[in-house]
Amino acid sequence: MAGEILVTDNQQACFGSKHLFFRPLAKQDKALYFSLYTNKQVMRHIGPPLSHKQTQQLFSFTLNNTSSYGDQRFSWTVVERQSQKTIGMVAFTWDLTQSDAASIGIMLYCDSQGKGYGLEAQGALSEYGFSRLALNRIYTQFATTNLVNEHIYHKLGFIISDEKEARSSSNPLPTKSCYLDKKGWQHSFMESCP
Repeated sequence: MAGEILVTDNQQACFGSKHLFFRPLAKQDKALYFSLYTNKQVMRHIGPPLSHKQTQQLFSFTLNNTSSYGDQRFSWTVVERQSQKTIGMVAFTWDLTQSDAASIGIMLYCDSQGKGYGLEAQGALSEYGFSRLALNRIYTQFATTNLVNEHIYHKLGFIISDEKEARSSSNPLPTKSCYLDKKGWQHSFMESCP
């Protein structure tokens, strides 16, 4: 099933942008998930690649927490519309103390990077979050070495929340944090679904 657009039980959670289609992560995406989380090049700005066992545990956790809105995490598979090739994943992770705020994340195959898909995917997901998930704030954290993501977040209107570099126990890389409020959103990325 790799490389083709799948229709899911939760089709209302599908959305699209000019070049991309987004559908909820499903059991059929296990190979995608493993190929992203175990790839040293994909993980270079996130942390060390995960082991097979760690990836299996995270995949199971993600699927179990992606079943409905308001869960801890909601993940989408990103499909390039023209080729129907699966190119990566995007996700929101909720802070359970704030139902109207979530963190955004993205992982793309290396051969899909540098083509504008990072901006388009995160822009479409931000718009989806504000318009369909009633989010009022989106957070992100990225490695200070990831200048491309810093540029993307700046272009989307995210505001650096602190200039100091931070490290967390889950991510040994120095990071920057930023946020985007709904009232600051000024873009349109979403288009009709196929």
